[in-house]
Parts: sequence; C-alpha cells; structure tokens
Amino acid sequence: MGVSPRSKFVVFRLAPITATKTLKKHFQRIHLSLSSRPRTTISLEKTPVKYALLALLFLSLGYTLGLFISPSDVGLSNIQTTATNLKQQLIGPAETDNIKVEVAVPAPTYPEGSYLTESDLLSIPGTIKPLGFRVGPPITLSAANDLIDELKDLLPATKARYISGNNKQLVIILAGQYADSDLATKDLRTLQPMMKERLEIIHLPACVIENKADDEGYICPPPPPPKAPAATPTG
Repeated sequence: MGVSPRSKFVVFRLAPITATKTLKKHFQRIHLSLSSRPRTTISLEKTPVKYALLALLFLSLGYTLGLFISPSDVGLSNIQTTATNLKQQLIGPAETDNIKVEVAVPAPTYPEGSYLTESDLLSIPGTIKPLGFRVGPPITLSAANDLIDELKDLLPATKARYISGNNKQLVIILAGQYADSDLATKDLRTLQPMMKERLEIIHLPACVIENKADDEGYICPPPPPPKAPAATPTG
C-alpha cells in the first residue's frame, strides 16, 4: 500500500517540531539539575569572616592572660640572665668583657688670636698684602708635619692654626712670599707640575710675614698676655 505525497509532507513537517520539543525538555532537565546543587560561593564568602573572628578571639584571650599572669608565673623572669650565661659559654667571658666603648675626645681649643680664618687670606681694600701659597687643603697636625718634611727641599713651608667655616680646628701649610701676582703666578707654573698638592695663591696676613713661630712651631702665635699694672708704692 503506497503513501500519498501529502502524508510525506506532514511527516517531514512534524519531525523538526518533535526534535525541538525533545531538545527543550533535555535543556530543562539540565537546568533543574544544576539549580538543585548547593552553591559553594556562600561558604567561601563566610570562610574569611570565620578566620577573622578566631584571630580576634585569640588576641583578646592573650591580652587578658597578659593582664593577670606575670612572666615569673610562667618561668620567663630569668630569660635575660639565661641568655647572658649562654653567650658566655659560647664565646667565653674574656671576649664578652672586652667591649670597646668609643668616647668622643674633644679637639684641643686654639688660644684666642692664634689661628687664621679664610677671611685672613683674602685681600682687604686699601691695604697692601704680599702674596703667597697655600699648599693643599686644611689638614691635621700630623699630616701637616709630614707634608712640611716632604717639601723642605722644594718649597720651604710653615704651618699655621686654622679654623674652618664649620668651626673645625685644622692646620694649613703656607709657603713663599711675593710682592706682586706676576712673580707668584710664574713660580706657581714652575712648582705645580712637581707637586701633587694644589698650590693656591693667597694674601698673607701680617703675622705670617713676621714669621715668628711659637713653642709648637706654629706661626701667628697668640698675643702675649697683658702686663699687670705696676703696684703703686704706698707710704
């Protein structure tokens, strides 16, 4: 028995509709199964809160115990003594007692009027001052003595007390004496290649020109103390 063309058309038209309904029912089952599962995001959100509450609880408990329990109650009062004894056992008592304590030693105070400053090495308007050399930067006393010994065959020099701009007490090395800048510049060009210290042309103060040294070898010594007034005879 044959099938009419109209029946075939009905079968082909109903087939896509049946497949669509089947897929829709399948997706509805998947959606119901997923929605019925418990969500894990709720427990994840609550977990940090639980940890924070536990930390706050232990912190409060420790603070409360610290108020009512002293270190001696739990055997911690002698912890410093125990640590010291352990250190002595490891490195020996001799090394623990041999501790160097650095004490700041004050620098010697220069007598008033016995030192130069940077302004003393400058020219003064209306005053004629001879020229000379400053050898190198301000240095310490021991370094100044060594430098003078090194220069004695090339350029005889002397030392003077010096106070820097930040009130530091040092020593400067001075050498030479010239009437004008041409002679000083000429010797500077001749001597500088033979020296590692820098030569600087300066104006010499009057005490350097006098070249009188005190008992310690410094020029520009302090002025002599004022003489006491003579006693007036009575009678």
